[in-house]
Amino acid sequence: MLNIDELIGEKKVIVYGGREYEVKEVTLELTLEVDKKLKTATDENMLETMSEVIEKLVPDLPIKTMSIKALKPMFDYILDVEEKKDQTGKAKK
Repeated sequence: MLNIDELIGEKKVIVYGGREYEVKEVTLELTLEVDKKLKTATDENMLETMSEVIEKLVPDLPIKTMSIKALKPMFDYILDVEEKKDQTGKAKK
């Protein structure tokens, strides 16, 4: 038996300002859309692209008022982006 619920795991939650915001499940459709946007993104529109994705997956989160420092870690958390490391265990640049 294949239990999809078990594969998906627990729902993700972002805590901001003492409030919990549930992250919607990342669908194949969104993954393909994000991949396409990221391939064509430039330095000028990368923040806009990242914020669009976050707004789709955590619509109640007041992202426009958040610190810019939170954007990339939140984006990576939502999309399960793991930092690639070299053989010594240090992050690749």
